[in-house]
Amino acid sequence: MLLLMNSYHISNIYITGDAGGGHAWNMVRMNDGKYYWLDATWDDQTYEEARHNYFLVGNQSFTDHTANVSTAMGVNFLYDLPAASEEDYVYNASLNDIAKGDINSDNQITMSDLMMCLHHVSGRTELTGNAFLAADIDDDGFIKMGDLMRILHHVSGRSTL
Repeated sequence: MLLLMNSYHISNIYITGDAGGGHAWNMVRMNDGKYYWLDATWDDQTYEEARHNYFLVGNQSFTDHTANVSTAMGVNFLYDLPAASEEDYVYNASLNDIAKGDINSDNQITMSDLMMCLHHVSGRTELTGNAFLAADIDDDGFIKMGDLMRILHHVSGRSTL
């Protein structure tokens, strides 16, 4: 599952832990900016029976898995994880309609959008929600210098997004 998601540039994390024995699953960052649990093994099914009990679920639905922790040793060690959503993922088509670079949602990409991105990258402010998604030009789950430079090049007329 990790390789499949990586090949489509979907931000995800490989998790090891216990689910009635040694087990592995994933966390996936969705277009709302939150992380959700995904256990493809436990949702394995036949064509006659479609189950999605472990597909993009939040903490409230994912109670029978325990991730390893960063304070453990050996095979029980796992790096620190981002917080998972409490609620299950709900698809929102409007999040897919966000115009990349239009951080202030005024239907144009201007110096104002560039400055908002700059302030986020420099740590002066934090973009969230739709503004975050619009500034994350490469959809990698982070707003960094590369995203800022792409907006700069667009605003200066050197390229398009």
